[in-house]
Amino acid sequence: MRKEALFADLEALSGYVRAYVDEFGTLLAYFEGGRGGRTHLIWAPYEEALTALKALNGLAFSGRVLLGLDPSPGSPTLEGRRLSGGARAPLAHALARHRPDRLYLLQEGRGLGVRYPGGKETEAGWVGLDEPGKPLVLHVQAPTGLVYREERLYPPWEATPLPGLPLTEGPYLGGVGWERGVPTYGLGLVDLALSLEAVLGLG
Repeated sequence: MRKEALFADLEALSGYVRAYVDEFGTLLAYFEGGRGGRTHLIWAPYEEALTALKALNGLAFSGRVLLGLDPSPGSPTLEGRRLSGGARAPLAHALARHRPDRLYLLQEGRGLGVRYPGGKETEAGWVGLDEPGKPLVLHVQAPTGLVYREERLYPPWEATPLPGLPLTEGPYLGGVGWERGVPTYGLGLVDLALSLEAVLGLG
């Protein structure tokens, strides 16, 4: 993603909500709900920005929602290959800065992602942690010019299910939240507005 396009999007979004771009090129936007409630970080691939914004539009909830639009999927690296999915470092940075009560990672499909068995990306592709092959170590180039290291190895995680949604496997980045003590779930892009209504309605 080009830096110019990122800041053009920031300017457009800032006309409606409070927003900023951090060092990793993540565009973060704040949505204020009713009094009380938790702070929820909703983390979405940048290409799903419109889907996420439409789902949040007009949604009634208590507390605060911070939407993080992550440009790392597909980002170039110094090694000459593009990332096949999101990176750990931008998410870890947002969690450390904003300290949300819950984290929802948007993913393909429908329902609530509650577990991930662990995996790594190797030269041969994605495999289980116990399978042969070393994880790739890549140096990712953010739209802001920042270069950061990403080891493509992700531990297993499992969450206590929340009521009201069908359950499915979660995304590999879920461990980033759980490592920091933040309850973390995947949230499917299909019927996203209904899913957000269900989970944000829990307070």
